[in-house]
Amino acid sequence: LREQQFAASLTKVLRGEADEIYGDPAKFFPNTYPTGGLRSLLTESLGRLGGSKLSNAPIIRLETSFGGGKTHNLIALLHLCRGGISPKAVSRFVTPDLLPSQPVEKVAGIVGPDMDVANGIDHGPVRTFTLWGEIAYQIGREAGYDLVRKSDEQRTAPGTQVWEKLIGDEPALIMIDEVAAYLR
Repeated sequence: LREQQFAASLTKVLRGEADEIYGDPAKFFPNTYPTGGLRSLLTESLGRLGGSKLSNAPIIRLETSFGGGKTHNLIALLHLCRGGISPKAVSRFVTPDLLPSQPVEKVAGIVGPDMDVANGIDHGPVRTFTLWGEIAYQIGREAGYDLVRKSDEQRTAPGTQVWEKLIGDEPALIMIDEVAAYLR
């Protein structure tokens, strides 16, 4: 691996711009060590998202020091939620019965340093300014953003009903990485 490849970027993976070592699940998983923490995250998350273990935690907070693999773990979870991966290829990470039967369609990934509250993030027809604006756009594109537009523009948090409309009864994966940089 080249040295610059050691900086994993969830944003680049989400956009399809990452080096193949992170962006291609067929290369990512053989080059990833299945730590206990990673296996636990995948088991807990996929059990909840797939509906087989609804009592699993709906919110999981990853706690490791800098360089502890939080972003790497989120990329692994993203790849598994997108589907199209051979169960045999990931059997060291998670039991095949927990893999989604179809891709999780509602996925959002926020990376604190990539947010720009003052200038927003330009998505062409939409410019998002806050975590909730960006989450809504990533999950529902323009129609999703329209649900939170006023809150996003006024930098106020939307209420529960907005999230219920946006997500509904479908599984949704929302990942927030390096939130301290955003809060700063």
